[in-house]
Amino acid sequence: MAIELSLSTGMTLAVEHHGDESAPPLILLHGLSGRRQTWDPVVEQLLPRYVDNGQLQLLAVDQRGHGESSRAGSVDGYDALSYAADLGAVIEFLGAGPAAVAGHSLGGVVAAALAAARPELLLGVFLEDPPLYEGDTARREASPVAQFFPRLVAAVRDLQARDAPVEEYRAIASAMTPPDEVEDRCRTLHAWDPATMEAAIQGVVWRGYDPSVPLRCPVTVVRADPEVGAVFEPGDVEPFLAANPDAEVTMVPGAAHSVHAPATLSPFMRELNDFLVNL
Repeated sequence: MAIELSLSTGMTLAVEHHGDESAPPLILLHGLSGRRQTWDPVVEQLLPRYVDNGQLQLLAVDQRGHGESSRAGSVDGYDALSYAADLGAVIEFLGAGPAAVAGHSLGGVVAAALAAARPELLLGVFLEDPPLYEGDTARREASPVAQFFPRLVAAVRDLQARDAPVEEYRAIASAMTPPDEVEDRCRTLHAWDPATMEAAIQGVVWRGYDPSVPLRCPVTVVRADPEVGAVFEPGDVEPFLAANPDAEVTMVPGAAHSVHAPATLSPFMRELNDFLVNL
């Protein structure tokens, strides 16, 4: 069921909700330039195991500037602490107690920011290849992925300025998405605020966020395979565990940045299930 939440943060967030509202919540946060539907394959796996029997309620959220949620109005509104305030407001709105959060990429940074600031709202966080250390300017500017961001922003801004229909996004979507996902990617980019990516380019996303601050709740990090393309790099493991010695950090062989993509969905689900049953 799709619902719209108007929050005290000023944001209106689109949420896909499944399950009994009295059950513990699991909130799914997509990555930069995504939307809540990117979690659909995971939702299909979770429904029979956890939701249909009342163990969890499930919420996939369009973060600010994405999907059907409202836009922040400026690049400065797309920092991790503002995203995290939205997440905290969603949890408080539910009134069902603390929530588990699974966040991919940007969603992982948001979940980590909330875990550092307001751990009482969280049962635990599951971070999928999170770019926790990309606040470092030199590292970010050297990233091959980040070098593509300005071109994507310019192309999408041009299409949106012309109020181009969804199908005109096909050329962009085809260049960054497997063929069977192009149609969905076109719809995602059509609804997206490119200022969210400008915030990443400029480092605004990490403003006020310190990855050395301990996350005061159960934490699992699922890394992508560095031979395929990972933003949580092998060298990030040591500093992360220094700050969070009780965290679980695993790597899925063969996984690209989107570990829950179809090719590696099965091992991703094993890791997510282990996280959930141990909360």
